Amino acid sequence: MRSEFVVEKIEQWILTKIIVGEFAEEENLPSLERLSQLLQVSRNTLRVAIGKLQSRGLLERVRSEGFKVVDLTRSADLWMLLQII
Repeated sequence: MRSEFVVEKIEQWILTKIIVGEFAEEENLPSLERLSQLLQVSRNTLRVAIGKLQSRGLLERVRSEGFKVVDLTRSADLWMLLQII
């Protein structure tokens, strides 16, 4: 599979989990190790997908805690989420 395709699928998967509430606002995502095992992808590929979501304002990195879903009311890409729904 092409790397860009895999990254896009990971982004979509994480977005879906956010939309349905499995990854709740202001809560940490599972660890990169856990997610990479679950999705059967490398941590590097996962980091790229998470980095894209972070740059859109949907995730933020918390030192020593990993990544968490931001308060979506302050997300720069809230409109994108609404279009998915």
